[in-house]
Amino acid sequence: AVRQNGNALRWLPPELRADHEVVLEAVRQNGFALRYAEAALHADREVVLEAMRQNGWALETAADRLRADREVALEAVRQSGSALEFAASEVQGDWDVVLEAVRQESWALTYAAASLREHPLLKPARARANPFAVEGTAALVCSVSEMYSVQDGIRFRATVGMGGAEHEGTLPRHATLACLGSHLRKTKPGKLFYIHMVPPGRERPVNPLEVNRSLLEFVQ
Repeated sequence: AVRQNGNALRWLPPELRADHEVVLEAVRQNGFALRYAEAALHADREVVLEAMRQNGWALETAADRLRADREVALEAVRQSGSALEFAASEVQGDWDVVLEAVRQESWALTYAAASLREHPLLKPARARANPFAVEGTAALVCSVSEMYSVQDGIRFRATVGMGGAEHEGTLPRHATLACLGSHLRKTKPGKLFYIHMVPPGRERPVNPLEVNRSLLEFVQ
């Protein structure tokens, strides 16, 4: 029954509401079904993560230690930005979590720690314009193999996606990482998405906080 209607968990006997597999099936169908599970499963990380992937608002019923879990909170705000309201205070002060929340729902910023509410990069328009994905999230990988100065600007060569097409172009000398990231993002038209961009000479992708760094810093 819970595979068709997760909320059917509500009417099952206690022993089934305490059954890990039954509850897992329920929250996969409806994250809010977590509220009908026995209390011990509100602290089960696997169950809670599945609930967040279906409905971020279910974070309200998770155990306190999981409301303080960064990965759990990230899953929740990716589904419902304003689920940030139910995250632990230390998570409300996590820049990446708040960025993901604001990208989903502008008003989620009201639930961020006071120290982050006025951060310029977390203003909704700028948060969505920032082309870079938060570390650890699934996103298109763009590898920049070359970046060098030419007379009219900065020349680059990049591969968009694993085994994807190679793109070349020139950007002005005052261009930032944001300019290059936005350019590469536009090579894949469609719904707004974020990318992991790896500049030359680096193994790790650009962090969204680095968005305003000059491309000149990466010229070879």
